Amino acid sequence: MQQHNIRDNATGMTQGWQIFGNRLESAIQKHVVDRLTLLGQVHNGSDTFNLGKIPNLHSLIPYSLEARKPVFQCTSSDGLKGAHIQRARDSKHLFTPIADTISSVLT
Repeated sequence: MQQHNIRDNATGMTQGWQIFGNRLESAIQKHVVDRLTLLGQVHNGSDTFNLGKIPNLHSLIPYSLEARKPVFQCTSSDGLKGAHIQRARDSKHLFTPIADTISSVLT
């Protein structure tokens, strides 16, 4: 899914993106998860597979790359200003579940 802009509503997407976003989970289940499950290649730690739901973090990514650290650890000393500082901190909730799942599979 193309990265959508963040909206402060239940889905976190604009109404336009909800048209596609609402179809995404069932399509991923049918065309990816179900097929990989037959091959024993799915980690079943969750009932949802939120592939593609990480929103566009806009200019936070280049700051993160330049600072050589995760987005959620970037601060004003890395060049962030205003609302970007809080958005960077808040991004941790986007990455933590992914990291936790990967870690649980590897241990």
